[in-house]
Amino acid sequence: MSADAQQVQSLMSAAWERGNHLMSAGYGLMVIGDLLGADGSEHSLGPGDLSGLQHAVVALGAMVLDAGQSLTERAELAGYTPINS
Repeated sequence: MSADAQQVQSLMSAAWERGNHLMSAGYGLMVIGDLLGADGSEHSLGPGDLSGLQHAVVALGAMVLDAGQSLTERAELAGYTPINS
């Protein structure tokens, strides 16, 4: 396999893996939104519950940030450079 083909394969693998991470984060954020009342239901959340949700949002944000950084790094390694307009 050529070096270019290996870079493309690596980028595709990273996109698949990170795409799954992003979908998981999306599901988690949707559930948190529902627990905070977006679903129209009232949920009896105590201070401990709210603290847990705050930490979950921070963790999901870190996961999304990591996925974005990883994908952009892999794209650069595969030769992609954004065009400045």
